Amino acid sequence: MNYLKLDFLKVSGTGNDFIVVMNLKNEYSHNWSNLARIICGRHLSVGADGLVVLEKSPKADARMRIFNPDGSEAEMCGNAARCSARVLVKEEITSSGDVTLETLAGIITAKVKGNNVKIKMTKPENFRDGISVNIGGIDYKGSFINTGVPHAVFFMDDIDKIELVSIGSRIRSHRQFQPAGANVNFVKVLRNDSISIRTYERGVEDETYACGTGAVASSMVGYLKGLLKGRKIKVLTKGGELTVEIEDVNGEIKNVYLESPVEIIYSAKYLGE
Repeated sequence: MNYLKLDFLKVSGTGNDFIVVMNLKNEYSHNWSNLARIICGRHLSVGADGLVVLEKSPKADARMRIFNPDGSEAEMCGNAARCSARVLVKEEITSSGDVTLETLAGIITAKVKGNNVKIKMTKPENFRDGISVNIGGIDYKGSFINTGVPHAVFFMDDIDKIELVSIGSRIRSHRQFQPAGANVNFVKVLRNDSISIRTYERGVEDETYACGTGAVASSMVGYLKGLLKGRKIKVLTKGGELTVEIEDVNGEIKNVYLESPVEIIYSAKYLGE
């Protein structure tokens, strides 16, 4: 029997876990979409929120491709970018802690210090406030923003009682967000500089322990709506805490950063048919 042999690292960014494959020398030529559907399955395979493939790039330290468990390829993923940067430094692909990544959403820059990784996000765009989605007779009123990938954001007083998978899956594919769909975030303001969030991720089609672009989307919407005053916002997720930093110059958003520790859990070899 011929086996597919694949060296990989299992990496976690605040509970958002990924299978990371170094393919800078084009050692592997797999159908990554199909492999993601197999290898990301929990209980039946390695299990992860996504498969990250790092390839050679003519304009960055590496090209990051991120494949969701359903096989779709995402434009960007904040925590996957942070995990990728940590791996590239560990593997000594860069001579310093400064890393650049080519993504479908643009070039992402990162700074790695030990296990802490801070990335500069692409500039958020397409902010729309006052969206309303009716699910089961209930109007969910919120906002939309693209932080590399599309996000719907809903602020509410109690996010623990929301049936996230049931409601999130229906909002995710609502006609307002077609054809691409949207990730769905339910957010509670804790203080004027901190929030807690729960995120339903398209492609994963489930709640994840953390979502980097979702943390940024929720922070940005809260900041733009005046619900958050601080420019350094603590974001609490099921997987831990992230920090979103907003650089605002005279009312214009110049840069947005995402920061939190990244843990390399283990390295292994996958043998599949």
